[in-house]
Amino acid sequence: MLGAPEYYWVQVVDASRETPIPEARTLFEGGETTTTDRDGLARVSPRFNRILLVNAKGYRTARFQFAGGGAAAEANPPPGLAALRVDLTGDAGATAETPLVLRLAPAFTVEGVFVAADGVTPAASRRLVASQSVAGGSRTSNGALAADGSFSLNLEPGAYTLELTAANAGRRVLEVSGSAGETRDLGIIVAPASAWVSGTVVSPEYAPVSGARISYLRPTEFGALMARMMGRVAQVTANTDGYFEMHGLELGPSSLRVEAEGFAPLEFEVAAAAIQWVDAGFVELSRGRRITVRSDVEGGMVRLDPGAEHDPLGPMTGKVVDGEAGFENVPAEESLRVRVLDEGVPVCELREEAGIGDEVIRCDRSTVTVTGLVTIGGRPGAGRLNWQSKVENPQPEGIFRTRGGSIRRSRSSPVSSN
Repeated sequence: MLGAPEYYWVQVVDASRETPIPEARTLFEGGETTTTDRDGLARVSPRFNRILLVNAKGYRTARFQFAGGGAAAEANPPPGLAALRVDLTGDAGATAETPLVLRLAPAFTVEGVFVAADGVTPAASRRLVASQSVAGGSRTSNGALAADGSFSLNLEPGAYTLELTAANAGRRVLEVSGSAGETRDLGIIVAPASAWVSGTVVSPEYAPVSGARISYLRPTEFGALMARMMGRVAQVTANTDGYFEMHGLELGPSSLRVEAEGFAPLEFEVAAAAIQWVDAGFVELSRGRRITVRSDVEGGMVRLDPGAEHDPLGPMTGKVVDGEAGFENVPAEESLRVRVLDEGVPVCELREEAGIGDEVIRCDRSTVTVTGLVTIGGRPGAGRLNWQSKVENPQPEGIFRTRGGSIRRSRSSPVSSN
């Protein structure tokens, strides 16, 4: 039997002044967005999820968990957007006269408009990152830029480094700081002049590849792989003639990646010695090759990493069905790192040298398990455990930390097999 849907009235208010916040947006994950009226009221329904996301211009975003009993929602959301408990006991939320009160903390708001070096053209394929130094590292917030290059980012009070990047503009870094409730309007932010590259993406028959995606990996001190994970990528799309332009290149070598439906991804480098134009000429894609991975791991997943050991072109994944997983458009002349996973745990790993033709690779379960217990003075100890492969990769394969109690770790490592 289906039950009647739940509905609750909520009122979103300023945590410091207790005044209503109109036009606040409320969203249950998996549900529909509602907007509060001039009295801060909205009627919401947690049909699919009990977590309500609330955001409003000039306020820090908060998450509230609807649950029966317990403490009421806290006034100020802690870092990391931890869900704040909302008490559903009694008649709270039943009517607009007795709403559930949700409090938002005023934010430090940064606004502006990011444009290209000509001072007019809006930044394209743009990205804004605000970084704040905290104990033990840094905390970042990402913001979206509108089509006209404008942005508005709500932050916790404090000092930040803003990094603005775009596919048609150089990178601009700014330092800002502010307190709760303060809005800092940075006005028009003009990108610096930068090196840029252009080229034409073509097929093996030299036909234009319309819609090819060209991405530029902005370098970081942590290396190329971490740069991708951190989202430091600008992207443009080739036009109907296959032509593209990418601005904002750093001086020195830059890594570009080209992807298109039906072709193998391609990664290549260009180098700019000064703030100048770099001609990439014709960028020819190949249709790659087919790789079949066979394994005795039933229902496992295969992860295929083409490219160098520490700078793979990007993982390709497939499910093992009837003992094998197939991959199309795999880059030719690139070495391959093959991993077979059983419920997320690697049970086979090997590296294949570069090749040009279709290939069948066998990767059966071949692991050993190592367990242990670390003690200090006869008692379970706290600490850090590193492990690494002795064969191919001299870098640590992983880190496990604990603040107290025993350190237990099961580790799988490949065993050579014929």
